Amino acid sequence: MDEEDGERRVRAKPSGDGAVVEVDKLRNLPDSLLHQILLKLPTKDVVKCSVLSHRWRNLWRYVPGLDLQCGDFMVSDCDDFSDFMTLLGFVYRFLGFNSESCLREFKLTVDSYKAVELGTDHFTHWINTVVKRKVQHLNILDKNWEMNRVVIRIPGTVYSCESLVSLTLRYICLPNPPELVSLPSLKVIVLDGVEFDNDLALEMLILGCPVLESLSLNTINMNGNLEYLQVCSQSLLSFTYVEMMGYMNIIIDAPRLEYLRLSDKGMESFIIENHGSLVKADIDTEFDLSFDNESDPYNLPKRHMIRNFLVGISCVKDMSISSSTLEVIYVDFTIWMLDFIL
Repeated sequence: MDEEDGERRVRAKPSGDGAVVEVDKLRNLPDSLLHQILLKLPTKDVVKCSVLSHRWRNLWRYVPGLDLQCGDFMVSDCDDFSDFMTLLGFVYRFLGFNSESCLREFKLTVDSYKAVELGTDHFTHWINTVVKRKVQHLNILDKNWEMNRVVIRIPGTVYSCESLVSLTLRYICLPNPPELVSLPSLKVIVLDGVEFDNDLALEMLILGCPVLESLSLNTINMNGNLEYLQVCSQSLLSFTYVEMMGYMNIIIDAPRLEYLRLSDKGMESFIIENHGSLVKADIDTEFDLSFDNESDPYNLPKRHMIRNFLVGISCVKDMSISSSTLEVIYVDFTIWMLDFIL
């Protein structure tokens, strides 16, 4: 089969006079549409398409996104260092080609290089480059945290990326933000296992996102001893808070908030200052208050906080409450009845 035949993907159908007509829809698609289709695939699969024909040979270079897992470059009969150098060469070639164009998505998973000291300068350069290319969706996961190795530190340029629409960071470090955080297009933030150098960094990040709609925090680790977190956003619609490290007091000032999810056994307090728009809530917390731990279940300020919180979400149309949260409510109601009787 020659190259021209290899490029075709055809099916036969009868014409009006009974003759067979070849239909080659894929071949007739414009490159711009093929780029958007290939954007939905992992980069390793996109590169494999380069063997299809002469037309497809360099098509992957024009795809406006990179979805890369470092482990894809691991070869069983090669050492970690050689594999890693191959990875570096590939990424630098991709980012250097068509460098004036905008990059829609940059997704990077760092893993598998256990015997190589991964240079953080490379990752910093890549992120700075995609910021210059006006990246819209930035998704970075560092799996080396499992080996107690912190590899990736997000550079400060991310705090002023005007094109950024979504930011997903897992098990990496965020540096201290500048005095002015400007992320005018950022709508979605997902932070999982992220470390901050400064206790105020998270609040400053949120304040710098005027159109933020969805915020998800999971096992955030502050370098200091953060006791209070204030989430203040006039645009926030969805807030998820799961297993934050330490005992936190959280205040939410988000008048447009529609969805709330809480899942943290050790949270000290949670206050919603504006809850009129809340539609759905998923609650799984003991507010660090039960007969099974050392906290005082007769703590009057905390009982008032819990009651105010429950009253505030009482008009929610769709609500899920865990058994542990119901136990706290039952304990609080029992104490209230005892106080009333006595």
